[in-house]
Amino acid sequence: MSEITKELERRIEAGWMVEPQDVRRMLKHNDDMGRSFSQWLYAYMDMSQLQEILYQHYQLCLGGKVDLETMKAVAGTAMNTVASSARSNKMEDVMSVLYRSASALNGCKDLEELADLIRKVQRFINMMFYAIDLAFPWSEVSESYNEIRKNFVPPHRAGAVDVCDL
Repeated sequence: MSEITKELERRIEAGWMVEPQDVRRMLKHNDDMGRSFSQWLYAYMDMSQLQEILYQHYQLCLGGKVDLETMKAVAGTAMNTVASSARSNKMEDVMSVLYRSASALNGCKDLEELADLIRKVQRFINMMFYAIDLAFPWSEVSESYNEIRKNFVPPHRAGAVDVCDL
C-alpha cells in the first residue's frame, strides 16, 4: 500500500470521529465579511460532485473495458480541479491530498490498482462532504425558510388564481 493510500485511510478513519480542521478553516475564511455561507456552499458542491465523479471512475475501472492512461487522466483532472477550488476555500488538507493523489495515479500499473486508489480518494471526499454537511445549521435555516414561506407569494403569482384553489 502506498503512502498516500495509508494517509487516506488514516484521514477517513479520523474524519468520521472528529471534525476535520479543513471544515473549521473553510468556515472561518471570509467570516469577518459575513461570507462564510458562500464558502460552505462551494465546498459542499465541490465535495458532492467530486465524490460522485470518482465513484463513476471507480466503477469504470472495475469494469475493465477502459484505457488505463485515459482513466488516469480523467480522474487526475477531476482531482486537480477540486484541489484548486479547495485552495480558495482554505481547505488546505483536501488540496494537498487531492494534488498528491492525482500525482500518485501515474504510478498505478493496472486498472485494479487505479480503482483502489480512486476508491480511497472517493471515500475521503465522501467523508469530507459529510463533515461539511454537519457544519451547516440545517434546523435554524429550515425554520427561517418556513417562516418566510408562510406568506410568500412569488411575484409572477401575485393576483393569479390557481385551478386547485377553485
